[in-house]
Amino acid sequence: MSIWASSFDLEDNPPYAYQGSHILPADDDRRDSGEVVQLAEVPSHVTRDGRDDQPEDGRPWPWLRLSLYAEDVVLDRSHVEALHAAIGSWLARTGGQSSADALAAEWHRRNQRLEELTKSNGPEAQVAIVEHLRGELIGLRGALGMLLGGQVQDGTADLLGWAYCQEWRGRQGGQA
Repeated sequence: MSIWASSFDLEDNPPYAYQGSHILPADDDRRDSGEVVQLAEVPSHVTRDGRDDQPEDGRPWPWLRLSLYAEDVVLDRSHVEALHAAIGSWLARTGGQSSADALAAEWHRRNQRLEELTKSNGPEAQVAIVEHLRGELIGLRGALGMLLGGQVQDGTADLLGWAYCQEWRGRQGGQA
């Protein structure tokens, strides 16, 4: 019996068949069928001694199986983080908005609103509203940092989040 539990596959939307390094892919190309790409994890209830006495809703073991056709490799967290960064970078470069960019854009929008409120002398600049907005900004920055692999405990999440927001703003040029 396998200890691996499938968590993702491309069965419903199979990838395109590779036709060689000299052919540019097209939307109407032939697709591979079957379980070409699959991810599987080791659930939390699997133990080294073979017992099944752990909760099923716990954190899975830090191993991820990547299957391409019938070939399998096992990745640890550092491999998955590197793969995640590479895929995220590719998505961003090909026009998709990554989760990190979406958080940075929302942080920027709220930060602009905070600047507007703090410059205003009107009733909308009440201390409670401004402080609430500052709290939201801190939370978004921390969430962004955690998404990027930082941790709250040692403070790297805030630093990563802040640096990413600044880098995002720079990439936006005059738009942000």
